[in-house]
Amino acid sequence: GGVITVWRDPADGLTYVVNGHHRLEHALRWHAPNVNVMYVQADTAKAASVAGALINIAEGQGTAIDAATFIRNSGHTLQSLEKAGIPIKRGMVQDAIALANLTDELFNQVLRNELTPSRGVIMGSLDHAGQKALVQVLARYKGNVKDSMLTELAHQIEDAPVVVQKDEVLWGEEETSINTFAERAYLVDRIKSALTREKTTFSTVSQKDRAEALQETEVADVDVEKAGQQAEQAATASHYFDMLVRRKGPVSDILNQAASDI
Repeated sequence: GGVITVWRDPADGLTYVVNGHHRLEHALRWHAPNVNVMYVQADTAKAASVAGALINIAEGQGTAIDAATFIRNSGHTLQSLEKAGIPIKRGMVQDAIALANLTDELFNQVLRNELTPSRGVIMGSLDHAGQKALVQVLARYKGNVKDSMLTELAHQIEDAPVVVQKDEVLWGEEETSINTFAERAYLVDRIKSALTREKTTFSTVSQKDRAEALQETEVADVDVEKAGQQAEQAATASHYFDMLVRRKGPVSDILNQAASDI
């Protein structure tokens, strides 16, 4: 099944496969009498290879790392990929674009399995300055940061306030600007975790069979109706917190103040 993309080399007149090598292998193995073939128009082997790679990415084939490597090597941008008909909203393509945006050092860490692709995607959503800031935070916490926390760090870089710290030194007073995005992200992550935990806990015990099981073992006497209400309140609080945490207003102000105090 599927189409095999080929290219006829004007230099020797031979036809070469540029996308669909595995499909061709399967067709030959199973002695398929016919295969669907599409010719690409290209003047050189390199241009044909690029065309084949773009088709491969558009079909969602290969890995995000493979696609990111191609994007980096070919010099394609988000705009040129979209112009070439690549569905840039597709998950794998978005991951590839983020990975391709990594600094050379971070991308090589992904290739060497020193940085997971999921973390690479999170960090690649930022510009190189933001990536450098995240690397410094990871070093501070010795890498002991959950992906959810890393995501919050990436989100908070632009939102967190900068605190000016004044220190007395030999030549007078020295000021240091400190971005509190790490502290803000920590607070946001803890609040989200607490709300999720509360919602899960009360949703579970609000189920009649679970409540009856607890009552039968005399572990707890559960008011199913109140537990359900508490679960709904936690879900509502979580929804509005997610909506307001990055908007200017009281919620953001409280977080900024708490992050500065830390």
